[in-house]
Amino acid sequence: MTISTVSALVDALGNNSSRLVIDKASLANAVAGQFFSLWTAGGVPGAGSAPGAAAVPTSATTGAMGFTNQTSPVTSYIATTLAESLYRTRFQTSTTAGNASGVRDAVNTHWRGNAAGRGGFMCHFRICTGSIALAGAQVMVGLASGTAALAGEPSSSVNDFMGICKDAADTNLFFSRRAGAGAASKVDLTIAYAANAVLDLWLFSRPNGSDIGVRVARQNFDGTITVLLDTTYNTSIPANTQLLGRHCQARNGTTAAAANVEMVRIYSESDL
Repeated sequence: MTISTVSALVDALGNNSSRLVIDKASLANAVAGQFFSLWTAGGVPGAGSAPGAAAVPTSATTGAMGFTNQTSPVTSYIATTLAESLYRTRFQTSTTAGNASGVRDAVNTHWRGNAAGRGGFMCHFRICTGSIALAGAQVMVGLASGTAALAGEPSSSVNDFMGICKDAADTNLFFSRRAGAGAASKVDLTIAYAANAVLDLWLFSRPNGSDIGVRVARQNFDGTITVLLDTTYNTSIPANTQLLGRHCQARNGTTAAAANVEMVRIYSESDL
């Protein structure tokens, strides 16, 4: 409130519920040099009593200060999931169907290599599944030959894609791989698509490599790691001369609602 007169100041001091006064009486058993709760002591605010069962305190609670109760949305600053405790960048679509959001390379630089000493890479993605987990969302995190925004189902519309994938109808997350525009091979990671999951994806190729090493793991809030996939593939992978770029994208598909994905880090190394 704006205070511009002496009368307004007096009114605010006397009646504003945001003004908190503490004027409590001492307890008979208080001893100097020790801490004591004054919750049950008389004064201002009045003597409080412990609720008989779990309760959410408000200004009506016996012994409470006369503050203005918080209204929804109530904000908590204590992380209840690992994702909420991590520094991350959120990419969120609009609520218009067919909208995509994310980050992707403008220039492709990763490749397997087609002769001794050529190519090779190690790429690590750490992502969070986001705060929404839209049922019809499409998600792609990994490498692909295209540099455009996600415009369809990741497994079937993105050439040379290798990575974590969710098509619109999927309820679980998958690892998908595809050579060019060929048929996609999808492996169920046996983890439901839900909000605030923290996932690591590693993709590796030796210089002039004939296969791709893949590891997908979930980071848990208790410090443990759940390995979802740890293997190598030598079929349905991009050609050894194909340059690939990094993607971390989400799309809302045909659903007119927001979808999102969160990036914690993306890190790459070449052999040289």
